[in-house]
Amino acid sequence: DIRNTVGNIPMEWYKDFPHVGYNLDGKKIYKPIRNKDELDDFLEKMENPDYWKTVHDKKTSSDIVLSDEQIELVNRLQRGQFGDVNFNEYEPTVEFFSKDVLIHPVTNRPADKRSFIPSLIEKEKVSKLVHAIKMGWIKPRRVEDDSRGRFYDLWASESSSILAKHKMHLPAPKIPLPGHEESYNPPPEYMFTDEERALWEQQDPSDRRLPFVPKKYPSLRQVPAFSRFIHERFERCLDLYLDSAVLILSPALADKQVLLSELTEKYPSPQAVHQVTWHSKGDYLASVMPDHSSHLQVFIHQLSRRRSQNPFRRNKGLVQAVSFHPIRPYFFVATQRSVRIYNLVKQEMTKKLQANSKWISSIAVHSGG
Repeated sequence: DIRNTVGNIPMEWYKDFPHVGYNLDGKKIYKPIRNKDELDDFLEKMENPDYWKTVHDKKTSSDIVLSDEQIELVNRLQRGQFGDVNFNEYEPTVEFFSKDVLIHPVTNRPADKRSFIPSLIEKEKVSKLVHAIKMGWIKPRRVEDDSRGRFYDLWASESSSILAKHKMHLPAPKIPLPGHEESYNPPPEYMFTDEERALWEQQDPSDRRLPFVPKKYPSLRQVPAFSRFIHERFERCLDLYLDSAVLILSPALADKQVLLSELTEKYPSPQAVHQVTWHSKGDYLASVMPDHSSHLQVFIHQLSRRRSQNPFRRNKGLVQAVSFHPIRPYFFVATQRSVRIYNLVKQEMTKKLQANSKWISSIAVHSGG
C-alpha cells in the first residue's frame, strides 16, 4: 500500500498539519474533518456490522475494511502457520547429493591458476612480520610466566607420618564434668549459707565461683527443668568462636604448637583480644585488649624469643587500634580521641595527632610509610 509516499517515518511529524502526506501524484492527503470520539466509536461498534474487521490506517488517516482473504492470512499468522495456503511444509526433501558413489564429479570445473602459485598478499604480510621481528617490535615465541596462576600443595613436602599425627580438624574443648555442687542432693558443706548467698548475689557474674546456686531436692523426680539451659548453651557457643587469647600455630606442622603463654602466666585474667597486627619483618606482633580500668591494653609479642611485654605503664584513654610503621621503628597507638606515635628505639613519644572526629575506631598506615 503506497498511497502515502512519505515513507517509513513517524507520523507524529504531521500532527500539526492538516494533511498526513502525499499520494503518487504529489497531492496532499488531507485528514478527516472531524475526529471520532469515544461516543462515535461506540455507536459505530453497535451499528456497523463490519466494525470487527475494520482497521485504522495511520498513514492515510482512513478506515480500511479487511477482506476475507486478509482475515484468513491474519488468522494463519496468529496460529504460527505459513501465510500461503498452498505451501506444504511437510514435503519430502530433495537431496542434492545422492547416497550412491558416482564415477564422475558433480562439477568438472578446472582448478584456478592461483592455487598453483604463492599468494602475493600473504607474501606481503609475511615480509612485514619479518621486518617487525628484525626491528624488535614483535617478540616471537614469548614464554609467559604462568606460575602466578598455578596452585600447589602446601603439604606436599611433608611426610605421611607427620600428616597422620595432625588431622586437619580442631575439635571443640569438652565441657568439664559436673561436681558435687551440681547434684540434686549435694552434701551439706556444698550448700550456700546466708552470708555466702548474699555475697554471691552482689558479685559480678564473671567473678562468681559458681554460675548457679546449689539446691537440694528430696528425690530426683522433683527436680525441675534447668531454667538456664538455653542461656548456658549460648554462652558456650560464644566461648567457642570468640578466641580471647593469641594462638600461633606452625604451618610446617611441627610436633608442638607455639603458644604465647607467658602473657597468661604473668597476667592470669587478660581481657578479650580485639585486634592483632603484624610487623613488616614478621617477628613481632601486637595485640589490643581495650579496658578502661587497666593499663594492660597493649602487648607486643616476639616470636623468636617467645616472650610478651607491656610497653606502657599507663594508657591515656581506651585504646582502639595499634599499628607498626613499615620502614621506621615507630609504633602507632590510636585511642578514642588521639593518635600517639612512639619511637621504639628511643622508647619515647615522638608525636601526638589530634583527630577532628570525636571517636577513632581504626587506623591504617600506608605501605610506603
